[in-house]
Amino acid sequence: HCHVRLSKALNHAQKRKLISNNPMQFVAKPRVEAKEMTPLSLEEIPQVLDLANGTEYYSIILTAIHTGMRRNELLGLRWKDVNLDEAVIYLSRSIYRSKGGVTEDQAPKTKSGRRAIDLTPPSVIHLRELWDKQKMDTSFHGYKVTENSPVFIRTTGEPLLPTTVTLGFKKIVRKLGLDDVRFHDLRHTHATVMLLQGVHPKVVQERLGHSKMSTTMDIYSHVMPSMQKDAVKKFETALETLK
Repeated sequence: HCHVRLSKALNHAQKRKLISNNPMQFVAKPRVEAKEMTPLSLEEIPQVLDLANGTEYYSIILTAIHTGMRRNELLGLRWKDVNLDEAVIYLSRSIYRSKGGVTEDQAPKTKSGRRAIDLTPPSVIHLRELWDKQKMDTSFHGYKVTENSPVFIRTTGEPLLPTTVTLGFKKIVRKLGLDDVRFHDLRHTHATVMLLQGVHPKVVQERLGHSKMSTTMDIYSHVMPSMQKDAVKKFETALETLK
């Protein structure tokens, strides 16, 4: 990150003839070490949801698992972005939390980040219940819920903050001994489960909002050996059927 920023700044200075050359062209760009992902297993998903049930984080955790959306995309989601009749989310923003403590909306970084995400039946049912619950909570806590309201809020109507969600999730998974699992791993969980169920990587790419399918394939290369074994079995079954 520092390498890219400094290189761009010096390129700009060179164009303005403030310096004769950009010394960053002789500096090798550091390799980025990807953070190790720890997706939940199929057995761990219901365990996490059971522990989260009754907390203010249950809804956002369930939706993250069922959609693969990023934390800040979920926090930027508003009710007008959710069409429960069509069972789809139209994602067009995420939130950005500045160092000054100000929360701002920001557009997706790429065109692929602006996307439609089909919802699973359980997530549709839960979001309907969440809408009804928030409508009821308004009379007790004195806030209003409209189409422009955030989907994921506290019971008292206050917005959920990114750090609060991260720490709240950590407390939940630590009770199961899953200390290495981050909230972002729910996104990896969604993608891993879909790929293992034979969903085409192109579909997974579109759901996650990756600009290139190669990005999806690189991130989830650990799933490929299992997919290859399943593919071989299916190929063999097809030939046996012909016999």
